[in-house]
Amino acid sequence: MLDTVSSAEPGKWRTSRTPYLREPMDRLSPTDPCERVVMMFGAQLGKTEAGLNWCGYIIHHQPAPLLLVQPSLEMAELYAEQRMAPMLRSTPELAERVGDPKQRDSGNKKLIKQFPGGFLRVVGANSPSSLAGMPARYIFGDEVDRWPASAGLEGSPLDLVERRTASFSRRKMLLTSTPTSRGSSLVERLMLQTGWRRYWVPCPHCSHMQVLGWSGLQWPAGKPRSAEYHCEACGAGIVDSERTKTEMLEGGEWRPDKPELEDGRSYGYHLPTLYAPGGWSTVSWGALAEQYDACGDNPDKMRVFVNTVWAETFDESELAAVDADGLAARAEVYARPVPDGVRLLTAGVDVQQDRLEVEIVGWGDDEESWSIDYAAIPGDPTGPDVWAELDEYLARPRDGYRVLAACVDSGYLSQTVQDWCYARRGRRIMAIKGIGGAGRPVWPKKGSRGKAGAGWRLWLVGVDSAKDVLWRRWSIAEPGPGCVHAPADRDQEWFRQLLAERPAITRAGRREWVKDRSVRAEALDCRVYAYAALCSLRSAGRRLEDIAPPVDRPVVAAPVVVAAPVVASTPAPRQAPKRPSKSWLDAGARWR
Repeated sequence: MLDTVSSAEPGKWRTSRTPYLREPMDRLSPTDPCERVVMMFGAQLGKTEAGLNWCGYIIHHQPAPLLLVQPSLEMAELYAEQRMAPMLRSTPELAERVGDPKQRDSGNKKLIKQFPGGFLRVVGANSPSSLAGMPARYIFGDEVDRWPASAGLEGSPLDLVERRTASFSRRKMLLTSTPTSRGSSLVERLMLQTGWRRYWVPCPHCSHMQVLGWSGLQWPAGKPRSAEYHCEACGAGIVDSERTKTEMLEGGEWRPDKPELEDGRSYGYHLPTLYAPGGWSTVSWGALAEQYDACGDNPDKMRVFVNTVWAETFDESELAAVDADGLAARAEVYARPVPDGVRLLTAGVDVQQDRLEVEIVGWGDDEESWSIDYAAIPGDPTGPDVWAELDEYLARPRDGYRVLAACVDSGYLSQTVQDWCYARRGRRIMAIKGIGGAGRPVWPKKGSRGKAGAGWRLWLVGVDSAKDVLWRRWSIAEPGPGCVHAPADRDQEWFRQLLAERPAITRAGRREWVKDRSVRAEALDCRVYAYAALCSLRSAGRRLEDIAPPVDRPVVAAPVVVAAPVVASTPAPRQAPKRPSKSWLDAGARWR
């Protein structure tokens, strides 16, 4: 049963609403020899509901140990509360098998649900103790592309959960996700080990079977809401009505691109959001076309669109064409020290052995940013003088603005930095330590206690996640969302340092940040910390849109700065993700 809390269409589950889920769910039946089902789906297509259906079936008909793995422990808690608990409450057959959570001895805890013959445990992929704690016959891994590359020192979370099933002869695993970056996507790598099944649907006009692709969606210029899908055979336009869409989906079937890779043990299913059932207005063809138009040339928005709508990996190689010369060519003369459009200032401070480097960054709507000031403060960080100068630098008003948050790196002289920041905690000056690894949030939910005693805080910042965001924004040339502005008086070395690190794919398929050894990276580090400071404000409930610029800004003459001419590099053109070649095989058993 679907309740009103977790579903837009509450009531008894109907596979007829999403017929493309029938075959993947059949593969999870104990009568099917399949051991692994991989679903690389777009957003809002029911892949999570399919997993919940499977969990409910196990509790009701095939009780056994079941492990449900979310990307993090925090997401596991939210999933258990917002998705799993409502299903257990609203389905009578499950409610009578899983005890009342109000009873202490019911075995129904937030992350552990006991039932006759087995249990369900919800865990985070970032917790090695949870993954290695107990055996399980069934594994449901949700959003596997958001899993960390390594669970502590234990290795790959996927390897850990697979080992939990080793002692069971009739084991099964369901792995679902929207994809991320090409080359590092786990769900894509798993899909390539299968026949890569796609859903073929008939044209309502000529009955020609075809796979729905983005190139088939067409609309008049400026009118994305009137988008229609054009049949690849007859060319007729197909309107996204509930009746038409339902008939197409009911007449569809899964066919593999590479049937020679199917061994009966592993099946992979790929489905973009174009297949969303009719009547779902937020994902109608017109709504998707409107989302595509809104992306424009913004790589941040296009990445989300490709991942969640096309259900394909995003190729970031085009962004590698951005270089220091290209960034410097876009430098501009500000009309005033803090340009119009800036709502607030943050700062990032990098601590070196003989100096402090600090950047003041202005942030506007949709995280458009302006580099306001950059300074290297020479001096010995073990003494007080350099810190007194930094204190004055951060407290100094700039064109009526004050720094609302600052992050200071504590990787060097950790205790000194923590002491200094703690004394200025009222100004939201925070000691941070950068932690690498995919999937770690830029700003943590809570800080860590330092060694100096109660009340001390050290904030562990997900620097790789911050670099991912910034890397995509270097290529945004037009003012607007995500655009990075720089003053014309900034030297070339600063621009080189911003691009001192680039993403690379390792032989193991992991995405890592690689530094150019010939270039220092203090400017990049300062920008990462300034962005982390912005994220800290968001975490505290401060929204950019709600922060008004100061109204008493002084009248300041615009600086006259002549920028040296720089030849900009030509960015590589964006290419749509390539699809594997199409072939077919008749679909198998059906979910009744």
